[in-house]
Amino acid sequence: MQAKRYILKLPFLLFPIILVPITAHNYVDGRSGLIRGVRVPGTRVSYGNFAVDKYHRLQVSVGLSSVVSNYRECALSCVNNPPCSSFNVASSPRLDGQFPCELLNEDKYSASPGQLVSSQEYHHYSIRSALLIIRGEGMSRCRINTLCEPILRTKDLEITIETKDLFFLACLSWPLAERNECASDPCQNGGICIDQVNRYTCQCRAGTTGDHCEIASTPKTCAGVNLQNPGGPSGYYTIDPDGFGGLPPFSVYCDLHGRWVMVSFTHDVYGVEVVDGYEEPGSFIRDVTYSHSLQQMAAAISVSENCRQLISYTCSKSRIMANYGDLVGGPYTWWVARDGTRQNYWGGADPSSYSCGCYKAMTCYKFPKFKCNCDANDLGERTDYGYLTDKSKLPVTQLRFGDTGSNDKDKGKYSLGPLHCVGEI
Repeated sequence: MQAKRYILKLPFLLFPIILVPITAHNYVDGRSGLIRGVRVPGTRVSYGNFAVDKYHRLQVSVGLSSVVSNYRECALSCVNNPPCSSFNVASSPRLDGQFPCELLNEDKYSASPGQLVSSQEYHHYSIRSALLIIRGEGMSRCRINTLCEPILRTKDLEITIETKDLFFLACLSWPLAERNECASDPCQNGGICIDQVNRYTCQCRAGTTGDHCEIASTPKTCAGVNLQNPGGPSGYYTIDPDGFGGLPPFSVYCDLHGRWVMVSFTHDVYGVEVVDGYEEPGSFIRDVTYSHSLQQMAAAISVSENCRQLISYTCSKSRIMANYGDLVGGPYTWWVARDGTRQNYWGGADPSSYSCGCYKAMTCYKFPKFKCNCDANDLGERTDYGYLTDKSKLPVTQLRFGDTGSNDKDKGKYSLGPLHCVGEI
């Protein structure tokens, strides 16, 4: 069919649009494909060429599903909704007269071979015949496949369309100042917003993906590793607890096959170490150096559901807490938290309780007289141990002991387990 030219002309007053054959200077080539945001004086134009593959359906992921009154409405929806590239529309209406419409983010050219399949239920439309939409902020009232009804005044606007048939859709809106589509700062995790006509795209940083860079491709915790790699082996994995803008991602050991999926942070307190010859409270000092920085550990702790660290002290005539306030200045033994504060309780007990876990469990030797087994201060070898679980204080950064120097029978030995964190907030 011979190509024809048309003009859309809107007078200054509220008159209908008149269609007459004419050639004008504002030229839009309808053969160019699916185009959005073409500039013409005072407005923006989006248009597309669609041709039908009857009784076919492109089987790709559906970007948006709706119901429409006819196939032209589905076409208009595709042109007006980036990133639609093609659409499927039902070959016959439902009982209510509506047609299911599927907007697709791929077309038959970009899809894999064989994804355009025969279907009695659908027709597939890909780029060919001309559709025109003139869009902006102050919208006119438009009906599908009809002329527009202008409700505002504007200057004359002329646009020439070249088309191979008489099928086109037109809606007119009034010119306004250019809008910054990135003004709302829609891109997350440090993504860079690229302003475009009537839309924006996000350029994501390394380690993030998604339309708004909202998906972290590097998991925050070992629990996230397990979700990305179900059934994977335990070992070293890279995590990024605080996401973009914080600490760089770092490698940790993930136990993926225990009772809990956990991350472990080790240190330089190996096995059992002895305390002997330090009588004054806290005079024995053991600094703890970890496999990771305290900043990295704090980031992992903050996104973990639970964290814990086992601490143990085995004694012979060496007290942890003093009884009934008979020790001036506090207990003989304590540990130092991540923030540098002194913690006057032992594993299994409540924070600031000046006690050990056996007191909370009511199992201490001669309970309730003693708040720790070691506070019996006798020649028998006794042990106090338990988990520290206060996430705001972990990990243990220093151990302090005393009451091991008055004679050769005053001794103690201690151990400190790795920091384990499980789950994800």
